[in-house]
Amino acid sequence: MTGDPFWTAYENRERPFDELQLDADRHVYQPGTTATVTAAGGRPITAALLTLEQGELVSYRVLTGTDLKQPITIPIGEQHLPNLFVSVLALTPRGEFPLYTGRYDAEAPGFLFGTLNLPVRREPGDLMVTIAADREDLKALPGGDVQFDLRVTDENRAGVKAELAVAVINEAVLALTGFTTPDLTELRSFDGPLGVITQELRSLLLKQTPFHDLRVDPLTGGGGAELGLPATDVRKDFRPVAYFNPAVPSDAEGRARVNFKLPDTMTQYRIYVVAADPGSRFGSAVNHLQVSKPFYLEPGLPSFFHTGDRFRFPIQAFNRSDRAGDGELRLEASAQLQLSPPGPPQPLAKDGSGRFWVSGLAAAAGAGEILAAGRLGELTDAVRLEIPIEDPTPLGTEVCQGSFRRTLTLNPAAGAAWPDLLKSREGGERLQATLEISASPLLQLTGALHYLLDYPYGCIEQTSSGVLALAGLRALIETGAIPGFGPDAMDRFLKRGVNRILAMQTDSGGFGYWPGYETPHPWGSLYAAAALALSRQNGFPVALEPLRRALDFLQKGLADRKEALLYRMFSAYVLKLFGERKAADGNTLPLPPLADFAALDNLTRILRLLAEPGKTSVTEADLTACIDRAEAGLGRPEGYEIFNARYLEPALALLLALDTGPAHAAAADRAARILLDAVGKRGIWSSSSDTGWALLALGRYFNRRAESAAPLTVTLDQPGSNHAIAAADPKKIHSIALDGPALLEHPELKLTSPSDQEIYYRLNISFPRLDYAKAGHDGGLKVWKKIENMDGIDTVRVGDIVRVTVGVDTRDADRRFVILDDPLPAGLVAINSALATEEPVADDQAFDRYRGSFWNPDGSFRFQPNFFEIRDRRVLAFRDTLWKGAYQFTYYARAVCEGSFVLPSTKAELMYQPEVNGFSPAAALTIEAAGDR
Repeated sequence: MTGDPFWTAYENRERPFDELQLDADRHVYQPGTTATVTAAGGRPITAALLTLEQGELVSYRVLTGTDLKQPITIPIGEQHLPNLFVSVLALTPRGEFPLYTGRYDAEAPGFLFGTLNLPVRREPGDLMVTIAADREDLKALPGGDVQFDLRVTDENRAGVKAELAVAVINEAVLALTGFTTPDLTELRSFDGPLGVITQELRSLLLKQTPFHDLRVDPLTGGGGAELGLPATDVRKDFRPVAYFNPAVPSDAEGRARVNFKLPDTMTQYRIYVVAADPGSRFGSAVNHLQVSKPFYLEPGLPSFFHTGDRFRFPIQAFNRSDRAGDGELRLEASAQLQLSPPGPPQPLAKDGSGRFWVSGLAAAAGAGEILAAGRLGELTDAVRLEIPIEDPTPLGTEVCQGSFRRTLTLNPAAGAAWPDLLKSREGGERLQATLEISASPLLQLTGALHYLLDYPYGCIEQTSSGVLALAGLRALIETGAIPGFGPDAMDRFLKRGVNRILAMQTDSGGFGYWPGYETPHPWGSLYAAAALALSRQNGFPVALEPLRRALDFLQKGLADRKEALLYRMFSAYVLKLFGERKAADGNTLPLPPLADFAALDNLTRILRLLAEPGKTSVTEADLTACIDRAEAGLGRPEGYEIFNARYLEPALALLLALDTGPAHAAAADRAARILLDAVGKRGIWSSSSDTGWALLALGRYFNRRAESAAPLTVTLDQPGSNHAIAAADPKKIHSIALDGPALLEHPELKLTSPSDQEIYYRLNISFPRLDYAKAGHDGGLKVWKKIENMDGIDTVRVGDIVRVTVGVDTRDADRRFVILDDPLPAGLVAINSALATEEPVADDQAFDRYRGSFWNPDGSFRFQPNFFEIRDRRVLAFRDTLWKGAYQFTYYARAVCEGSFVLPSTKAELMYQPEVNGFSPAAALTIEAAGDR
């Protein structure tokens, strides 16, 4: 028997046996002791089978009823670690027979059953760990080399050979989560189930580190020679993790030594060490390392700006030397930033500080840089800050792609929005256009692949769609057939995607829609299982245990007659990808019976044919009918219930044509052409939900085609400029950056090639939606935003907490899978209440009778997100369903920088109908200097 004893009893509750109560004389046993077990069943017992189990049968005894009346003794040995199960199956004899009609036969023969878990623990004692015992204080200079010794001993102070996990982390970062040094002694207290368990103790240690929960990008980077300082003197490395090694071995005397180079941060680092030896003894220790220098600068500016931001920030100069003096500051900035002079020298007292104020303007988008260099007598410090500057205007994109032979004339302005929006030359300079040319048809896939890999959200469908695409294209990428994607980068994306999918697996074996969901999403689980199966099928390793649990989930879905036929067919197809369609008893699960195959909707028909074993069962007539109906259904306003995946049907039709073998190559060619022609103006299909399947199908299609091309020669004629491409490798992508103002004035492009070979092109155009920024946009959702000071006054000062309210109106329609994407102004930082260092936001109302309800006092609905993210530059809120009506979403932020900042447009959008969207008008936020009211 396998399984958890409590769940086993629950699942067997309908079986004809009563419980046999088993009790032990202790809670925990050590090897070398004896367990005493007593049994009580409440009925006479004639015989019993006693088994000892540890994932498999260890031993057994047959007992009489008399034996069970006496305590059962079980010697406990080392082989019984970490626990031993006792199972007793006892037979009960016939008692009194019911002589009268209607009397219940309560004493019929039967049996009693009971299990008991005996935890077995070795008490190995603890390890003692010391860090730099020979040094009273640990101090160092930023960027300096650090070395210290470690020692591991037992309770007798004898050295122990062990393995140590050593981490040196910025204490300020650890404080954000209230992180405490791990104590691994609890790892001794785990039990194996009745089945077999394999547990990796070191992985549990890694999960207790904060490295996957928080990520702090470096703020500064190289340079400094321009200010008369050596480049090595410019502080540029601000990693929060100075050192981490999960497996530092100690020698037989328990000694180990670590060496590393510090980042450039002025801070206190926490050094923590956790040790484990082969005997399951654990120990830990903590010390601190103070990093500073006699004189240093600390700029206090935001982590980003928007173009048009005007700001004023301080640069604090600290004097930790033993004498006073005047501190000087020099500044340099890249062309994107215009800065004021830092002002005159500041007097710095001994162990004191002074403040320089810097004003400026974010003049242009790009990677901005600030170099700040200070001097106090002979002491110097320099910091280089990298400040990204973003265009706050919503971005519009249009993609035009196809192929030609010999000549092609393109007019991308025909029917496009950007010519009317960008009428002036100044507007044309914000128009970005890139023409890509290749002799490889795979050029048509790269834009959609970039879209999936760069997708900013991460639900189970979107993550799985990206993995599906990469799994389908993996063979092509490995051969270098898709320019711009190498095998190493692809596998990094795959690893990250597969790990995220597995992190969303629930106890049922299915997958939640968002991280942390405990309930599986039916369709999301099918996408996730397909992504895992195809990843493994295409050579990417996936752990077997999560796959087995996903298989169990799918098999239950296929067998459940209450599920919709489409869902059961999709489950059958994904099970075929696994190569498994078996029930728990080992028999193959039959496909759902069909009364009238011809009456099925086309997607269900395609899935049924895909799920059939073998390739010969699909006739030419079936395949042609499926492709015909898929083509006829293109452009429907809404797709199937599966995430509104409008082009899932032609993608699966292509997979069906490919599965039927070379005999149907013409059908595959036609299905591929239908799918390629369906690419929309954004270079994708309708959304992530069908783009992943389309790339999977097309990847398989092109992988079976032998492509050959001659050297490429193409001439581009554009009024005011000409470009010529001559390439020996025709399969590479050749890019030409077009002149924006020239394209706005003369949008006609002419491509010419001297050969008859087919040449593929893609024209990518991006442009600012000035109309959205000015007046907002109602594309089926109306959006507005309001910022209020929690102090109840009209002005906002540095340090104030503000309430941000975003309103969205669904325009008299129910909406599914809604995103609210609210970019932060540079002067605000969203308050994350999950951080231990964040103070709670004071409630502005002593009594709120609407708290916890679905409504606001004004009658609007509360937008209560199903999933919520706070990022560096934006706040994201997701809602699975909105009924028709008006909603308000609220969060809080803190003012951190003085200035006048652009308040970018907030976007609301349906994830699976992105054409249904809305934007609030852009505005401005003024933040005054801190001070008394």
